[in-house]
Amino acid sequence: MTTRTFTRTIGAVAAVITVALLLTLVAVGFVVAFITVTGWLGFQHSLGIDTQQSEYYDFVSGVGPMIIASLGFSGILVTAWKHINCEHPGCMLPGHPHPDHGRPVCRRHYLADVRPHHDANP
Repeated sequence: MTTRTFTRTIGAVAAVITVALLLTLVAVGFVVAFITVTGWLGFQHSLGIDTQQSEYYDFVSGVGPMIIASLGFSGILVTAWKHINCEHPGCMLPGHPHPDHGRPVCRRHYLADVRPHHDANP
C-alpha cells in the first residue's frame, strides 16, 4: 500500500467518523431541546413509556415496534453493504467480483492489481 493510498483511506475513514459524530451530536441536541421544552413527562409520553392502559402499553403498541424494525432494517443494510464493498481493509467503495478469485474489489484496487508493476531499474 502506498503512502498516498493509505492517506486517502485514513482520510475517508476520518470523514465517515466525523459525519457520524456530528449526526450523533445533532440527535442528542434535539433530544435535550425536546426534554427542555416538554419536560421529562412530555419526553416519556412521546416515547410511549408513560403508563396509560397498562404498564408500557404505549411503548409496546407504538414506538417499540418501530425501533425494533429500524434496528433489523439497519442490520440488513450493514450486512448487504459488507457483502458488496471492496475486500481491501478500510476501503468502503462498492466492488464487483474479481475475475481471478471472485471476491468484490473496487475499480481502484482492481486496476492496481491488473497494472504491471514497473521496477526502478529495468
